[in-house]
Amino acid sequence: MATALAGTRIRRSAVRAALVRAGADWGLPRAVLTRARLRDLTPLQRSRLQSALASAAAELGGAGWLVLEAPFGGLAGRERAGARDHLVRTLARRGLGLVMSTADPVDAGVVGGRVTVLEKGQVADSGPFGAQLAAPRSNLAAGLAGVNVFSALARGGWISIGHSQVRARTELDGKLFVTIPTSAVRLAVDEFSAHLTSDAVFEAVVVGIHDRGEGVQLTLSPTDTEAGLALAADLFDFSAAAAHAAAARAAGEQDAGALDAGAGSAEAQAAGPDDDAPAWGILHPALGADVAAQLAVTGVGAHLFVEVDTAALRAYPVDRAPTALQ
Repeated sequence: MATALAGTRIRRSAVRAALVRAGADWGLPRAVLTRARLRDLTPLQRSRLQSALASAAAELGGAGWLVLEAPFGGLAGRERAGARDHLVRTLARRGLGLVMSTADPVDAGVVGGRVTVLEKGQVADSGPFGAQLAAPRSNLAAGLAGVNVFSALARGGWISIGHSQVRARTELDGKLFVTIPTSAVRLAVDEFSAHLTSDAVFEAVVVGIHDRGEGVQLTLSPTDTEAGLALAADLFDFSAAAAHAAAARAAGEQDAGALDAGAGSAEAQAAGPDDDAPAWGILHPALGADVAAQLAVTGVGAHLFVEVDTAALRAYPVDRAPTALQ
């Protein structure tokens, strides 16, 4: 008997043989390929089954690549890494290419090749993924790189981002992409806080709060789009590096206090360590003395005052971005 595949009739025996070879490639017995129910398989078995079926279809259709949709869905940790490594090695051994969808940047980095980012049904960026992270054009790359990305215009030595008051000097001219690190956003509950030092302070509403890596971020929406920008901003940093920095500050303050006391400074001895030094995790002292106090004033719907450190702003011409779409 024969089976139809993409309009071509193929003998059933050829289909069975291709499935057996694919099963061997992906470590699956014939029973899993032909008789198992999906609900009875583990996530790893389902991942391997998807790859095996795509491999058999590629062989039977004479295709030079596999097409896989989120092949590592449901896998995490060592299982995901093992399945990904197996896929890469198997494709290399068989000389096959791959078209794959994924929402995981590590998948994109390990599998390699050209990465196309789709946002709102349109191509936002395309090219080597490392180049996309180095000069983000898409929200995905910007989020992974820890920056906000905007379209901007440079004229007369100034960069303008929309109608906002956030501006910076530049030698560039014309249309630009501008990135602002999430760590370059300063926050306060008081518009006239001493922690806000520029003239471009604007008011924003907290519209989201979420974990990111070892920290917490806020999503901010300006109350006046003629003045401010929609931004993601780091709120807390609970990384080991931040803990080391906090410990170093505390040790330095204690050493300074000891030196002052040894020199006969009664005032320094009484003052002790600097009580104003931020604790571990705190990035915006103007929001409160500790995490609990800051959480109380940064919930969704809260109004904050925002300043952007324009010294951290980076700009590059749209037509010279490493992954510029042609």
